[in-house]
Parts: sequence; C-alpha cells; structure tokens
Amino acid sequence: MRTVTQVLAAAKAQVSKPSRDWTGWCLAFTRTAWGIKPTGIPDANAAWARAKKKRTSGTAPAGAPIYWAVGRFGHIAISAGDGKCYSTDIRRKGKVDLVPVSEVTSRWNAKHRGWSEDYAGTALPLGTSTPRSPAPRPAPKPAPKPAPKPRARRQYRVRPGDTMGKIAAKHGVTLSALIKANDLADPDVIKVGQLLYLP
Repeated sequence: MRTVTQVLAAAKAQVSKPSRDWTGWCLAFTRTAWGIKPTGIPDANAAWARAKKKRTSGTAPAGAPIYWAVGRFGHIAISAGDGKCYSTDIRRKGKVDLVPVSEVTSRWNAKHRGWSEDYAGTALPLGTSTPRSPAPRPAPKPAPKPAPKPRARRQYRVRPGDTMGKIAAKHGVTLSALIKANDLADPDVIKVGQLLYLP
C-alpha cells in the first residue's frame, strides 16, 4: 500500500500521462492509485457500503476516497485536500482531472455521500487529519430499513474465437447492450483474456 504522497503523485500523473482509458473505471483508478489489489468489489456503491470509517461531513483529507450517489454504480474519487479531488470522466471522458469536489456534485447532479478513512474496509494511512469537533448528537430516529445489497455485475473473460456477437448470443443479451455495458469504442477489437461486463 502506498503513502498519501505516493497516491497523490500517482493520481496527478494520470492527469497528464494516463496509463489507460479510465472511462467508467473510477473504482479501479482509486484502487490502483492506492496500490490495492483487486478485491472483487463491483462498483463505488459497494465500496461505500463496505467502508468502515465513513464521514458524512467535513473536508476529506488528502488521499481519502470521496463518494457520490449517481447513476447505477455511484462514483468515487481521490481527495487532493483543500476541497479538491482527482476524478475520472468529470471534464474529459476516460481521463483524470483535478477538480473541486463541488464540481462533481453539480456537473453530474450527484449526491455527495461523504468520504472514508478506509477503502472498503481496508485501512488507509491517511496520517493526521484536521481535528474534528464532536458532531452534535442527532435526535433518535426510527431504525432505517436495511439497504438492498448491490447486485454483483456478471463478467465474462474473452476466449479464443469469441466475437462480441457470439458472446452476446451466448449470454442472451443484445449486442448493443453488451457494447454499452463495456463502453467499447470499437467492438470489433477484443482480446483473449479481456474481462467484459454482461448487462
């Protein structure tokens, strides 16, 4: 696992010299910047659900994951500190940009959930953060209904001889839905071993 300084350097490097197309891969971007191996978490909604040290107020310290409720899968970005974050897809599709946290909220009409001191239960070495004054105790509320568990995304690994059309037919989905689920620029170019999401 990396230090906050290393995480911010890795995120910043993606702004000018991206190592890949990050379209729809905000969770992978965050995990990769932190040097965390794949954990099987399907999306940002599931990462927020599994976070153990959630904070719904205050400014996220540098390096902390920041979460939004938006679309089917939610969104996650990396705090740069001082109310800014490194976010995928916000200004340039498939690219990373340093933007104010408020821009993600307003540009996508997203609900800012907050930030966490961990990544889906994995503690992060965020160091010392600005001391927080204790939050006022809220009035007792009735117990909320448990949130539905996020549905795991079905996946398929490309095999020799596969085409998008064959894969779609084999799994009972339309070709256009399969292309959209994977945000493929050229559906005729898939590689053996490539992981595809099934709608």
